[in-house]
Amino acid sequence: MHQLGHPSEPSLRRILSPILGLPAGATAVALAVAVQIARTRRVRRRIAWAVGAGASYDGALHARTLGDGTVGVLLLHGLGGSNAYWGAAYDTLAGSGRLIVPDLLGFGSSPRPSTGYTASDHVDALTALLDELGVTGPIVVGAHSFGCLVALALAQQRPDLVAGVVGFCPPLYPDEATARERVAGLGWLEHQLASDGPWAEISCRWVCKHRGAAAVVASLVRPGLPGVIRRDGVQHSWASYSQSFRQVLASAEASRWLANIHVPVELVAGTEDPVTDLTYLQQLAEKLPHVTLNIRSGADHDLPLTNPSDAVTVIIRAADVLGRFRAAGDPKPGSVAGTDDAVP
Repeated sequence: MHQLGHPSEPSLRRILSPILGLPAGATAVALAVAVQIARTRRVRRRIAWAVGAGASYDGALHARTLGDGTVGVLLLHGLGGSNAYWGAAYDTLAGSGRLIVPDLLGFGSSPRPSTGYTASDHVDALTALLDELGVTGPIVVGAHSFGCLVALALAQQRPDLVAGVVGFCPPLYPDEATARERVAGLGWLEHQLASDGPWAEISCRWVCKHRGAAAVVASLVRPGLPGVIRRDGVQHSWASYSQSFRQVLASAEASRWLANIHVPVELVAGTEDPVTDLTYLQQLAEKLPHVTLNIRSGADHDLPLTNPSDAVTVIIRAADVLGRFRAAGDPKPGSVAGTDDAVP
């Protein structure tokens, strides 16, 4: 990987201004956001990706579904993402039952209420979707980044639905300060959000108003990212983005949820991921008997996107193990003795 060069203001102005006829002030905001993000982001190699198969569903949430049955696999994307993150490489998971890949509340093509993005709000939207689809569980939840936190909240609040969780690049932290520091490592925009800087809201609201131009900026910053994922990455609102960050991710509550669930949890983290706190994840895995830590050397924060075959293997293994537990008559696969709220 190499460092992205700094786009010049004239070249970006030629791209953005003709597209939307933006006034000078709005174009300046776009240029500032693009240049600053470019200074901190790296160009990734082009990613092999294809659109996933299945049917599109619109209800409590927008979702892609494949296969049938009342059990299966649920895949949750990260903050600012959409179900497109889990492309065709994950279609094989429908062999374990029904595959459900939603857009989380406030993102992608799902509803975007003006407020209401706590962990419980995200869980309520997911359970409403599963009810509409007739999925009664048990399900294995595969999740990426922010989606890991929603998965843990779902497992805690609806233990009847969740048989196990596989969390890729989990943003689990001991406190709010660490959470904000780690997220800031992703780039300039994330740093602004983590520090509650004014540029985060300014740039996010600009994106929401000029999604087409924002997608162009994203293509300049991360040219290796599939176009569908880039376009979906700007489908959110300031409310959904900021409230989900502050009330779920930055709250650092997920470690307590993890300590109080009773299903197997496998955390998969890369050594080159600036977001994950590997030391803290190791402490959690050592303390909690139902938690396994799987460290991938050289992997970064987009592990499920850059190495989907590896991620699929981990999820299938989890589903197979849980299936054998169910066949043996264990009503709660991987259940463990209750733990208290004390986490490292």
